[in-house]
Amino acid sequence: DYICPSIGITLSCSMVSAPVKALMQSLERGSLRELNPTPWALMTGHAIGWVYYSFLISDFFIFAANAPGLLVSMWLNTNACKLQYLNQMKQRVMSQPTKSTTRNGHNGLVELDISTGGVSSVKKISIDHMIY
Repeated sequence: DYICPSIGITLSCSMVSAPVKALMQSLERGSLRELNPTPWALMTGHAIGWVYYSFLISDFFIFAANAPGLLVSMWLNTNACKLQYLNQMKQRVMSQPTKSTTRNGHNGLVELDISTGGVSSVKKISIDHMIY
């Protein structure tokens, strides 16, 4: 009674954790590049449906197989949104005309602080304040 559901839980957890390494690499380089986050939004909806269903029928195994997927998909989506926001901010900053020197004496490059959405005048573009 417990062997097959336990195997299902293990397979489900391994399936939803597959894109974690790829997203971690994207976070390190600061860009999604070829990584497609669209399936992660669908993964969230799928997991919400199954978690809800597990409560309706009071089935712990369905819950245990899908609750980790819900948490992982929310983390994947949140960090993908951060990277997409960073890309938008980079494009916006790079498209604006800059002077050769800012009022602080730096060379016109900017740092994007993705945790607050702010732009400050310093020497680089970074995502150092991201939460992993």
